[in-house]
Amino acid sequence: KGRMEQRGKVRQYQAPAWTKSTLPTPPPPHRACLGHWPSPIQATPSLFDGVEMWVKRDDEGSLLSSGNKSRKLEFLMADAIDKRHDLVLTIGGVQSNHCRSTIVAAKEMGLSSCVVLRTDCSPEQLGLEGNLLIARMLGADIRLVSTADYRKKGWRGVLEDTAELLRKEGKNPYVIPLGGSNAIGSWGYIEAINEIIGQMKEHNHHFDDIVLSVGSGGTAAGLGIGIALSELKGQVKLHAFCASDDKNYFTKEIDEIAESLGVAQKTDELVEIYDQWKGIGYALSTEEELQFLIDVARTTGIIFDPVYNGKALYGLAQEIKKNGEYWKGRKVLFLHTGGFYGMYAKTEQLMPLLPPATEVQTLPSLP
Repeated sequence: KGRMEQRGKVRQYQAPAWTKSTLPTPPPPHRACLGHWPSPIQATPSLFDGVEMWVKRDDEGSLLSSGNKSRKLEFLMADAIDKRHDLVLTIGGVQSNHCRSTIVAAKEMGLSSCVVLRTDCSPEQLGLEGNLLIARMLGADIRLVSTADYRKKGWRGVLEDTAELLRKEGKNPYVIPLGGSNAIGSWGYIEAINEIIGQMKEHNHHFDDIVLSVGSGGTAAGLGIGIALSELKGQVKLHAFCASDDKNYFTKEIDEIAESLGVAQKTDELVEIYDQWKGIGYALSTEEELQFLIDVARTTGIIFDPVYNGKALYGLAQEIKKNGEYWKGRKVLFLHTGGFYGMYAKTEQLMPLLPPATEVQTLPSLP
């Protein structure tokens, strides 16, 4: 169906009925209109032998293919407006999908934005690749923090210092954590579980497992809490593959979000976390991983980014090989959380893996 809608508006939020009897904390009162939901669920029967694979295409959600960031930002932006802030501030890596998505969302909501990017590049060396191109086209206020300072102060400390600088400049910043991952942002994926339940009922289909990449913890927390508190409890298992850090780090982050929402369950009751398939480091790819993503693209027609979804899908492929008895015959829903623009930062690595230019043919001149 065609859409006519008002983007960038805040509306009343009606939480899923099942949250009212299971969550002791009240839901957010408002939600911004930033996405096209429900996102489609696409069958990918040729992906893995013996496993019924489906992909939930949150990458098609909106905000320039922002994926899971859109869902979290719908609640974070509404909260910023409810509290009368004039600017949103957040932080991420130099090719951060979250920072780019926050800039776009702020534009739609009529707010200013400032993003802090972790890099050892000088401003002159930043370039115009991937998410950086979008951020600079949108006129974002970009500030840089070195890797050493980031490690020394942590992302929370860097944000606090930057927020204080902005206040001295006369701004009233609303601080959005790394990845938009906090109690408010996690409502995006508590709501997404309600969406998935509706799609399962509509199509008379069931999933045994939901798989995703975890980069800051908020998406995994929202999904895990949604499963634990809804009718999917005991029926669907959640699997999260680390794109960075390790299981201990994400256990702490998810525990904090669950606790702030008044959820009694701990992380190990909500999600199984895998940290052995993140490869050589955050946003770093091996030739084997990139070749895997090329093969998947040619098999399914879906591009999985190399930073988050690609790592998780590659990790899932290894787990299926390793523990085939568990995965055989299971119905698996893979959550595609976006991040397509990260592929543009890999062009040099991808070039030797793709057909050479000599294989491209020029049509003969027409008479």
